[in-house]
Amino acid sequence: MPLVIGLMSGTSVDGVDAALVDISRKSKNELRIKLIDWSITPYPVQLKKKNFKSRYTKRWEY
Repeated sequence: MPLVIGLMSGTSVDGVDAALVDISRKSKNELRIKLIDWSITPYPVQLKKKNFKSRYTKRWEY
């Protein structure tokens, strides 16, 4: 029963998403993936503004 945590910060620049999943083998060629829990952690407002600005500003401008 391997448990895996996946992290993602998408293009919406709003925070980090995390998922805890259980991965097991159903057969030789088939996996079973079960979501155990998930969480969304929003970025603090100042970091969100900085991240958003950096997406639309040339590197040397900010």
